[in-house]
Amino acid sequence: MECRHLDGKRVLLLFLEKSNPRRTYLLAGLAHWNGANLSVNHGTGVGIPVSRPAVERDGFAPAMLPHLVGDDSYIPMAVQHAAEVSWCAPMLVEEVHEAAHSVPGFLGGLSMGRDGELYLMQVR
Repeated sequence: MECRHLDGKRVLLLFLEKSNPRRTYLLAGLAHWNGANLSVNHGTGVGIPVSRPAVERDGFAPAMLPHLVGDDSYIPMAVQHAAEVSWCAPMLVEEVHEAAHSVPGFLGGLSMGRDGELYLMQVR
């Protein structure tokens, strides 16, 4: 999905800490494309910048979300998010946005390429 096609749509950001990429944090918000950059506003008026690779290279359709969940207790949450957003964008970050909520064990399989690519594996 190209960033520009997400303008005005809800996006789920999956923050993965660089220091511990197995820790996942979720935050959904409304995407805004300004012609050059994409940001996601989660309701405070401050947009979170989202890189093009997070959307166009590593992003995925929400229908895949329940298949990526590692801890069964998070499946209802994944199904709910999948129904409410248009795209999912995993992002490797130094610091997690304070509005994101921690969901340890959410992703079942994760690997990183040497150029920063994120590979999420289906577990169900």
